[in-house]
Amino acid sequence: NDSSDIREQSIKVIQSMACCPQNQYYMVHVNHEILDRLVELTYDSIDKVRKRALASIQNLAFSKQNRIRITQFKNGILLSAILRLALSDQFEHVRLQAVKALDN
Repeated sequence: NDSSDIREQSIKVIQSMACCPQNQYYMVHVNHEILDRLVELTYDSIDKVRKRALASIQNLAFSKQNRIRITQFKNGILLSAILRLALSDQFEHVRLQAVKALDN
């Protein structure tokens, strides 16, 4: 399906960008569309997309300044998404990634 391929490719790009410390501040504090998109991707029907969204959040939360912003973003919507996946995702690898994101 073209739509799922596009989502998989887009989250790969976001995850890659989130690994770079120079990008992290911008992605969390300046361009809120990235965080909105990550929230959306935690609801994706494809488990690999959800896992990559969590890995992206984990990467972005590396600095303390970003962790604070991520937990406060839109009244904790990202933190709620991580908790939801950690507690109830049907795939163990997604639940484990969510726990790693919380641990960061």
